[in-house]
Order: sequence, then C-alpha cells, then structure tokens
Amino acid sequence: MKRIVLTGTVFIAITYALGRFSYGLFMPEISAALRLSEASSGSIASMAYAGYCLALLTASSLVRWGGGRGTLQLAGVCVLLGLLLIGTAGHGLSLAVGLALTGLSSGWASPAYGEVVHSGLQPEQHGRGNAWINSGTSWGLVVLGPIAYFFSAEWRFAYLGFAVLAALAILMQWRLLPQARAQENRSAPGVPSRLWRTGGRLMGAAFAVGAASAVYWTFARSMWQAWHGLTGDSAAFLWLLMGVSGILGGFAGVVVERFGQGAAYRWGVGILMLSICGITLSGLPVLMLSAILFGIAYIFLTGIFIVWGTRCFPRHAAFGISLAFLMLGVGQFGGSMAAGVLIEATSYAVAFLSFGLFGLAGLAIRPTVPRSD
Repeated sequence: MKRIVLTGTVFIAITYALGRFSYGLFMPEISAALRLSEASSGSIASMAYAGYCLALLTASSLVRWGGGRGTLQLAGVCVLLGLLLIGTAGHGLSLAVGLALTGLSSGWASPAYGEVVHSGLQPEQHGRGNAWINSGTSWGLVVLGPIAYFFSAEWRFAYLGFAVLAALAILMQWRLLPQARAQENRSAPGVPSRLWRTGGRLMGAAFAVGAASAVYWTFARSMWQAWHGLTGDSAAFLWLLMGVSGILGGFAGVVVERFGQGAAYRWGVGILMLSICGITLSGLPVLMLSAILFGIAYIFLTGIFIVWGTRCFPRHAAFGISLAFLMLGVGQFGGSMAAGVLIEATSYAVAFLSFGLFGLAGLAIRPTVPRSD
C-alpha cells in the first residue's frame, strides 16, 4: 500500500497543485506580463477545466485499454508539456494550451489511480488509499506556497522548475507502480447501466461544489491583494496555509467510515461555503481562517466524491471517479468564466458571496448510494 499511496500522492501533487491550480496563485504576475484582463484571465483559467473535463470523458475507456499505469504515464507527459508551455508562454493562446494540457493530465490521473488502488490494494484499504492519494493536492500547495513567495516575479522560472519535478514524477511512477492489469480492464463494460439513477445525486453534488470552488481557486489571491490590500508575500502565506490545512482532508475516508457519508458530505459543504463567504470579511485572522477552512473542505469533499463514486459503481472504480470529477470540472469550467465576468461587472465581494450562496444548493442533495451497477 505504501508504494502506491506515496507514488500517487506525489503525482497528484504535480498534476493538480503545480499543474492546474498554480495559475491562480501566479495569475497577477502572468496577467501583467501578458497584458490580460480579469475576464481574459478567467477564460484562460477555464481551459484547464476544459481539458480536465475532456480527460474525464475518455478516462474510463483509456484505463480499460491501457491500464492504470499506462494512463498515468500519458498523464505525466501531458503535465510535463503543459508546464513547459506555460513557462515559455508569450501570449494568451500558448498559455491556454498549456493549461489545457495540465487539465488533461489531472483528469486522467485520478481515475487511473482509482483503478490502481482498486486492483492493487485490499478492499478495506480502498477508501483510505484513495483519500490519501487525493490529499496530494494539498502537499503540492505546501510546496507551491514558498515557491510563489520567493519566485512570484520569476514565474517562468518557477514553471520550468515544476516541469523538472514532473519529469521526476514520471520516472518514479515507471519504477514503482505495479504493472496494470490491462486485459481485465478491457473486458469490463465501459458504461454501467441506469447511469442517472445510480450516479445522479453524485453528479449534482460534484457540479455544485465545483462551480462554487472555482472562484476561490482562480481569484483568491487577486481578492487578497486587490480587495483587502495584502502584499504578495501575505497572499503567498495564505495560499501556503490553505495547502497545509488541506492535508487534513486526507482523513475523508476515515470520517466516512466512522460517521457516514451523508454527515461527512454535509459538514464538508457547509465549511466550504463558509470559507468562500468568509474571504469577503476584513482582517488577516479572518482571512487565515477562510484559507484554512477552504483547504480542509475542498480536499475533504473531493475525497468523499472518490469514495462515493466507487461505492456507486463498485465494479467500475475508474468510471465512478471519472463521473464525479467530470461534474466537478464542468462546474469549475463554468464557474471560472462566470467569476471573471461577475468581478468585472460588480466587485470581488459580490462575486465571492454569490458563489458561496450558490454552493449551498449542494446541501439539498442527499448522498445516498443506490447499488445498481
């Protein structure tokens, strides 16, 4: 278990934190260098989510065809190329393509690791293994915070450094991961029957959380600096704090086992919305609390979606995770674009409050698991 979890945690850190979510932290410097407006920055950020959604649409078939290990190597190549493109971007188009490639990599990574965990670990280890691998996002944010603190002005150098780390992660996977059982994957049916009945509530919950969280991932640093007047160093510290606290989200599997999926989901949604609305309040202690709560709640909820997806589709682990993260990505894609437009039309505070209130719709969804797979 340790080999799979360690390798997965590192790779998720690369694809999610350094690949997809780093743009929000470096966005002020990148936007200034490439002369991008808030709306343009939000639209470009949405390309990472577009690539993410495209990858999730194909992940289940790709895993069946090439196995989890082969899919992960392809994801590694995509994140490496994406980071190189971002680091050398001279205009918005190359930046958007680079972000789309990082989105592809993260979209393939989670379902592929779900399959690796499903085939390589004992059933009682699945929930904990998937949740801890998912916490790799937070470990990556922990690394990202200090880098942004020291190299925010040298963002190109930072992204080229991320590309080196991606190359090392590819090598690590090639050496440590067990061979995928590709033939077994090919023989499994691709799409479970009665999809909406089985996964409809999961899809709705993931969409609501994805849409609400997009404004924080894309515009939190801009909010801290433009609205609250914090320095770049203080904003980087808050980002680091968000990453460190998110590590606690790795306990999602344990919490679900002890308190039940419904209670864990409701706690996660409530805390996430509180953090998104809380960023509009003044005072560094309040902003620190908002960052801590967001880090914990987001990683916690994505861990719950992994457990929920595998329970909905026990014979299709990669499909269940793909479905959950697809709707999360669809929500983030639309949310990122809408947030940029809403900020330009109104203000940062109105946008964050609006998204926070929208996310509360997720509380109306009961996370039951009808087993029809």
